Amino acid sequence: LTARRETALHVAASRGRAEAARLLLKRSPGDEGLLELEDDEGLLELEDDEGSTAAQVAARGGHESIACLLGRH
Repeated sequence: LTARRETALHVAASRGRAEAARLLLKRSPGDEGLLELEDDEGLLELEDDEGSTAAQVAARGGHESIACLLGRH
């Protein structure tokens, strides 16, 4: 997490990095990472210090393809 409680998925979403977002969502359970979550749904629901999910960050930044990817995952 960053100082603003952003996950790697938040950062990818805010910068329009669709491939990075896909890779973060495809990681297999048990892989070591910055966060150890049981499923991607938990990752998708995490909020930054402003109360925004990664999908909301992507939408606000105009990154529609990432917002759609996160919304349907």
